[in-house]
Amino acid sequence: YPAQLYTDQDGVWWDDGNAEPGGILWSDVYRVSVGCIDTITRNDLLLTLDWDYGEYVDLKDEWPGFWDVATAITLRLPGVDPNWLVRAKDLKPRESLDVWIRP
Repeated sequence: YPAQLYTDQDGVWWDDGNAEPGGILWSDVYRVSVGCIDTITRNDLLLTLDWDYGEYVDLKDEWPGFWDVATAITLRLPGVDPNWLVRAKDLKPRESLDVWIRP
């Protein structure tokens, strides 16, 4: 089941309808990476947001709000290459790209 994704000035949030909504504050994001996974019928992008103490969350491109989150990452995190989404769409299965690491 997909989660609804959304952002605001504070962070990235998700709600899958089953548990309490979750999220990560922009100030807690340590690393952003994106990878391509083969789901047999298509290739999906998987965006990973890491905290600096080892936890992470994976966001799937098929989830509502994914592209809004991707755009917000470019706008909210300093130094993100604005072309990372173009590069991410060219990834092959099992390839990944580091989008941003906290300086």
